[in-house]
Amino acid sequence: MKNKIVLMSDNLANKIAAGEVIDKCVNIVKELVENSIDADSKKIIINLLSGGLKKIEVIDDGVGMSREDALMSLKRHATSKLLNENDLFNIVTLGFRGEAIPSIASVSDMKIYTSNGENSTYLHVRGGELLEEKSTDLKKGTRIEVTDLFFNTPVRFKYLKNIHNELASIVLYVNKLALANPHIKFILTNDEKELLNTRGNKDIKEVIAKVYGLDVAKKVINIKDNNLDYDIEGYYGYPELQKRTNSSITTIINGRVIKNYEINKTIIDFYHDYMPPEKYPYVVLYINVDPSLIDVNIHPTKSDIKFSKMATLTLLIEDSLKEAFKKESLIPSITNDKFNLDFYEGSKLDFVENTSMDLTETYLDLKQYEEVEIDTNQKFRVIGIFRKTYIILENSDGLYLVDQHAAAEKINFEKVLKYMLEETKSKIDLLVPIHLELEKNDLLLFDSKKYEDLGFNIEIFGDNDLIVRSIPSYLKEENLQEDLKEIILDILHNKKFDKKSFYYDIAATTACKMSLKAHDYLTTEGAYDLIDRLFKCNNPYNCPHGRPTVIKFTIYEIERMFKRIMN
Repeated sequence: MKNKIVLMSDNLANKIAAGEVIDKCVNIVKELVENSIDADSKKIIINLLSGGLKKIEVIDDGVGMSREDALMSLKRHATSKLLNENDLFNIVTLGFRGEAIPSIASVSDMKIYTSNGENSTYLHVRGGELLEEKSTDLKKGTRIEVTDLFFNTPVRFKYLKNIHNELASIVLYVNKLALANPHIKFILTNDEKELLNTRGNKDIKEVIAKVYGLDVAKKVINIKDNNLDYDIEGYYGYPELQKRTNSSITTIINGRVIKNYEINKTIIDFYHDYMPPEKYPYVVLYINVDPSLIDVNIHPTKSDIKFSKMATLTLLIEDSLKEAFKKESLIPSITNDKFNLDFYEGSKLDFVENTSMDLTETYLDLKQYEEVEIDTNQKFRVIGIFRKTYIILENSDGLYLVDQHAAAEKINFEKVLKYMLEETKSKIDLLVPIHLELEKNDLLLFDSKKYEDLGFNIEIFGDNDLIVRSIPSYLKEENLQEDLKEIILDILHNKKFDKKSFYYDIAATTACKMSLKAHDYLTTEGAYDLIDRLFKCNNPYNCPHGRPTVIKFTIYEIERMFKRIMN
């Protein structure tokens, strides 16, 4: 009987390995550029044609390779970075497996020019087969050209995205590499158009300006912190700087760009109080740790890392964020270049006549809370209310506009959230239980224990119904049926559900409904009361939905608008 199990050829094994490591143009750029970084390069040039679909070229001035090392680099698992098993627990280089070069060479046409300063070598490899080897005139460093990507595995080429998407992925990753390595000069071009050019002068803020723009670089807060296990340095963007995706968060550990869910969640949760949902901050976070405390060998592309002491790291990140936001005033300012004065002829002043409102009626009546004392240190003076919506304040620093609804909403939000966190065990038994009909597939996902932890008593009733017998005391009974089904389904379908976010969302919705609205009349005394309560909040600068509560006009900015100051 003929044997069925045979040993794969090296070429076939390389193609399979390429499928794990190389499935997009950005993977090729990542592997080649990380090799250049490991080679102690001071300057790295990445040239692309058609977003990398036609050609990827990486040039560096690193240590280069001898002829023997260049030939050895084409063999799978050949590496200069691991010599024994113990080295796995002390990895300080970006690459170490010895798979990148043979994997790329097996699915492309690759040309390697390299010199270690003593001799220079040219290799031409296509589909894993060495076609040519000779000397070249390169002085020192390495240049690698990759063309005809996936020519021998056309199905993989078919699944490459369009030029725009491939290029966007490469730009994003090279930007992050530049942030991780401010001591290296990076040049990135596509179709001979320059997309990035850093100076390699170790100035992180300068790299941030090159990557994200000068406006972002001007509004980042730099904080350093450490504990027994970790040293971190964060560049935290002001909350007013927002992006639609979390790609604006860059985490770098021991020089390696990584993606880590828990680190991202720690950062996003902190900023949650300062910006709208589905918006993300600009953050560059550098983490240094003993390599023995992390495992970088858990993912084929080494894009994630396993930490042995994650809890101490997330706590350190939270503390550094708190320190950063304590250090800076987060009240947005109006800059002169974004502000235009429009004058209208015939406008009249509309004075409000003795119309008063008891502001405390709009606040949650929780007897257990102490009265908020007026903070006389603020020294704000209310000088008017514009369009029955914006309170105008002044102090020695300038002029302020306060959105009365956003301010009241923030005050109520913090009160409601505190109440919810303290009273989660308290329930209200419904005199008439509420029946809710769910689809069968939703009912199959229902877990009553999850809802019990939040203060609900809910049971499955019949084939497609739930019966709600009690609700947590922080929910109001009026109009409950309208909101309850939505709450249940949100919890049901949220795979990454956590109690803190749930309480936050409920508190934000409740605070919005109960708060003073725009165009509600407010006396000067009510305005003072509102301002005093606002500045007693933990974060007075943003409503729960992320909108600013206060905008500041500095004296300098106002005088520039009126041309009293010309520079």
